Amino acid sequence: MENAGVVSLDGAAPTTKAIAVRTLGRVIDVLPFLYLIGMVALLVGKPRRRIGDRLAGTTVALAGSRH
Repeated sequence: MENAGVVSLDGAAPTTKAIAVRTLGRVIDVLPFLYLIGMVALLVGKPRRRIGDRLAGTTVALAGSRH
């Protein structure tokens, strides 16, 4: 398996604020009924990103890849 990491949409390291927002967005992914909102977010739009990533302006990138 390749290594993956969180980066800002411009490819830079995410800020502390972005990491905090992304982590708080996890609530939507795990709470009953709210996870449906997260599922729709993954299915709509490109690139496919979780709610937390959309709110924080981040994405998950494979090590060595450029977004």
